[in-house]
Parts: sequence; structure tokens; C-alpha cells
Amino acid sequence: MALYEDTISGKLSDERVQKLSTNYEKEQHQLQDVAVALRDEIEAEKQKSTNVERFLSVVERYTKISGLTPCILHEFVEKILVHAASNPKGKKRTQEIDIYYRGIGALEVSQITSSRQE
Repeated sequence: MALYEDTISGKLSDERVQKLSTNYEKEQHQLQDVAVALRDEIEAEKQKSTNVERFLSVVERYTKISGLTPCILHEFVEKILVHAASNPKGKKRTQEIDIYYRGIGALEVSQITSSRQE
């Protein structure tokens, strides 16, 4: 409102009003883009939370596992990726394996190692 009044009274030139208007429009578009990105991020986090809750419900059913059966394995594990071995013919051969659990994805080795030490 003040911008309009300043234009009418001659305090601001048409050129200046145009620059201010352009900057305002640009800022509005940027804010709309940020709002969309934040909504998407919130939705992704909600989905992660749902997946973790689903995983925990499976965990609760198997608090005392006496043996690993194919049924239990299929409920917990989504996929297993076996990477190429380092130094395949040497004595100190190592091979990386990623286990993707249903609903929560792969756990980092550092997380697994630290939980074993506790």
C-alpha cells in the first residue's frame, strides 16, 4: 500500500517501482519453491517414520528367536548386496556386504560395530 502511495505522490519513480516489484515477485517465487521443498521433505520424513514403525512391529513379534528361518529372514531383510572382493586371490581377502532391512534400509558398519561394543 505504501509503495502505491509513494508512486502516486511522486516519491518513487516508475523505474524504481518496477525494480521493487520485480524483486518482490522473485522473492515470492523463491519462497514458494522453498515451501514446496519443505512439504516434500516433511512427507519423506513421515514415510520414514511409518517404515520404522512397521519394522519395529516385526521386531516385537520376534523378541526370542531360537533359529533363523526363511520366513523370519524374508520379514526382516529386503535385499543383500555382495560387493566384489578386494584382493580376491590373496590371504587377506575382504568383501563388503550390505544388508537392507525392510522399512529402514541399510545400517552403516559403524552403527553395527558400536552397538556390539555396548
